[in-house]
Amino acid sequence: MDTTKYIQLLAKLYLGLLVLYIFSTFMLQDYLPQELRGFLEAEIEREPTQIEDIAFVPIVTLVILHIASLIGFIRTKIWSAKYFVYTTIGLAVGSLFMGPYVDHAVAATISSVSVSIAGAIIAMLYTTKSAFNP
Repeated sequence: MDTTKYIQLLAKLYLGLLVLYIFSTFMLQDYLPQELRGFLEAEIEREPTQIEDIAFVPIVTLVILHIASLIGFIRTKIWSAKYFVYTTIGLAVGSLFMGPYVDHAVAATISSVSVSIAGAIIAMLYTTKSAFNP
């Protein structure tokens, strides 16, 4: 069974959840407890560490390539499969260097669901027949 359409559907859902996550992260900050809002404000005002400075450009590049790979899935581009897998791994490793952060429970749930969808996409790429693995 060809799973190209399912992968494309998951890619659209994943892209939509990324947008929803970014939106909810900023819109729900006011609903955090005062202590957590204070932590967020302190994190914004502090100077970035040397590791954060070094990791910033590669992580932004990975995010752009990750979004491009999602668009590639939607447009059925074969190269998008490799880009998606590599950028997912790169972003997972890069997150280790970014330090702690605070999210509202709704935003954290959206993030968890999107990570699960990314895992489903990768699993389908390696275990099923689709246009992305000729």
